[in-house]
Amino acid sequence: MQVWQQKRSWMAWLGLVLLSVSGCATTKPATATPQAEVQGDEPRAFLWSVEHPDGDRPPLYLLGSVHMMREDMALPASLERAIADTRVLAVEVDTTQVDPRALQRFIELRGVRTGGAPSSEVMPPELRDRFREALQASGMPWEAAQALRPWVLSLVVSVHMLQQAGFVEQHGVETQLLSRLRDSHRVVELESMEMQLDSLSSAPDEAHQY
Repeated sequence: MQVWQQKRSWMAWLGLVLLSVSGCATTKPATATPQAEVQGDEPRAFLWSVEHPDGDRPPLYLLGSVHMMREDMALPASLERAIADTRVLAVEVDTTQVDPRALQRFIELRGVRTGGAPSSEVMPPELRDRFREALQASGMPWEAAQALRPWVLSLVVSVHMLQQAGFVEQHGVETQLLSRLRDSHRVVELESMEMQLDSLSSAPDEAHQY
């Protein structure tokens, strides 16, 4: 029973990791005047204005989002102008509505190895020691990692490295937009957390090991 409780605690922790790296935001305006042009030397946003050839429909703003950012990274003025011109926020995943318990169940079903050799034995030898150090730095015991599939372990390491560099999910683009625009915009979810995780977990383990 104690072993299973420890395993469940790690599953819950991994669910939070997956929640930190999922979703990607785009914006959709309701007026016909583009507001995303770069003015002077202001920083450029990873932002496109898509207009109808006839010019009789409102443009769409397509934003390349960053899931995790540092606190000192402000949204560019061009993006702020696009936000002011919109009424709908379309995101891949509305991470504010994801149930952490559902993530935990998904990891238990699709992120745990059900047979074969442990992860360390199927990992390329030249990466094994470095990966072990990276996992231990993240706080995950090496022994616990042996039961997890590579797609989960790669996310754990990636998120930890970003956090060490000062990047956090709370300041990510989509998190900021969802927080700011929840009351003023209609939020549309294009996919779901389950769809994105299904794409990750359906790939062969070899695809996540190199």
